[in-house]
Formats: sequence, structure tokens, C-alpha cells
Amino acid sequence: MAISDYYDGLDKLAEDHGGSDFVKISPSQAADFFSSTRQWYGQTLLGEAGFEGSDSTILGTIVHYFAEQASLKMKPDNPEQLVTEYLAEQKPENADEILSLWKDMANELIKGCILGQPKPLATELFMYHKLLPGIYVGGTTDAIIDLGNGAVSIRDYKTAATKPTGISYGYRLQAHIYAFLATKLGYNVEQIELQYVIRPTKTLPCRHFTFTEPFTKDNLDTITDQLQLMADSIDFWNKNPEYRYLLAQDLRLKEQPKKKPLFLKDALK
Repeated sequence: MAISDYYDGLDKLAEDHGGSDFVKISPSQAADFFSSTRQWYGQTLLGEAGFEGSDSTILGTIVHYFAEQASLKMKPDNPEQLVTEYLAEQKPENADEILSLWKDMANELIKGCILGQPKPLATELFMYHKLLPGIYVGGTTDAIIDLGNGAVSIRDYKTAATKPTGISYGYRLQAHIYAFLATKLGYNVEQIELQYVIRPTKTLPCRHFTFTEPFTKDNLDTITDQLQLMADSIDFWNKNPEYRYLLAQDLRLKEQPKKKPLFLKDALK
């Protein structure tokens, strides 16, 4: 398996839906609905390009890949070649820096939360749920961990340059959506966890930190309501094109109120 061979599940969702005319709410972008509304509508419904990655995300993908392989008790052949091939595909600005960092960071993460632990119940699991006709929420969780008491933890691997102080709002919302989706599959989600590995500095080596929070019934009720709000907003967008400019905060859309409902298309073409 190459580092870039991650399955995003969209083909399965399109097959189950019966076509590509659907909207998928992304867990990683969900916080933008509440904090960066214009950006969320642009990326989710107008097909505008969003964040497409950086050297940091490329490094994070590499570290994540080897953590996943270690959790499955697998040891890829010739890992250095895998990384070199992936960097050749991605063309980062500073490949040498990534080459100098990835192995120590991956080993620190593996040592911190994977070695000596049983295999996860699932890794890189794509999950989705229909909120309304043609409107889904779906995403891929890094791992589902058996807590040994009939309950599970939703795990997300993160890389960072500095030590975080806790779980941020955006990451919490993302993890709560994964927890919501896991409950739809029958999992009893007891907590969310973020497993961080921090880049080395001039004075400190790589470090690993774990942040956990309980996932309660109140949390489930809240994220259910938030997802329904997003779905209702998309449904209103499709049924009331004359108000799209207000939702997207874009006056250009006011001149095109009669266009058909949009599903991941550019309304301005």
C-alpha cells in the first residue's frame, strides 16, 4: 500500500445514493459552518477550492500512515522508499525537512500510544449517514479503539509544531461527528481522543501528548442538532435559490436566482 492510497469513500457513497448529485458535509470543515460561513458555503455548495495541503499536512500524512501500519501490527517494506515516492508525488516546498522529521515523529507517536496495545477495532473507516434526501455527512476516522468495557474511543492522530493546550473547537466538532457516525454503526462511543506528536525544536526532541474527553448523551444530542441545522440549511439553499446570496454572503448570486439546485457545482459559471 502506498502512502497516498487512502480510501475516501466517495465512490461508495455515490453508488449507494445512485448518482453524484449529492452534498457531503465534511467533518473537517464543519466548524466553518459556524465560524466562517462564507467559506463553508463556497467550498461545500459552490465548488470553490479550499485548503489543499502544505508541507505540514504532507508530513502529517506520512506520520499518520506509519502509525496506522504499526497499529495493525504491520511493517511496510522499505519505508524510506515509500516516503521518497510520496514526496515525489506531492512535491512539497521543503522535502529535505520532511525527510529529516518523519521517522522520529512517527516512532514517537507509535511509542506513545500504539506499542503494546491491541489492534484497533477499525482503522481508516469511512462512515456516512443520510441527513436528508441527497444530503449526507461522511468522513474517515483514523481509528476506533476498544476500551474493553463494551465501549469505544474515537481516535484522531495529529501532528503539530507546538504543544496544544487541549482539544480545539474545530477538532472537537470533527471528532464528535465521527462519534455520531460511529453510533449509527452500533458503536457505544464513550470518549474522543487526540494523539498528538510535536515536532522537535532546537532544545526539545519529539514529544507525544494525549488529550481525551468523554462523549456524553448531551454531546450526541448537540452534534445531532448541529448536523441537522447544516442539512436544513443546504435544503433551504436548494429549494429557495433567491436567498442563496444571503446564505453564502455573495451578492453575485443575487443575479442568478433561477439556477437549478446546486450540488458541488460552481453557481457562477
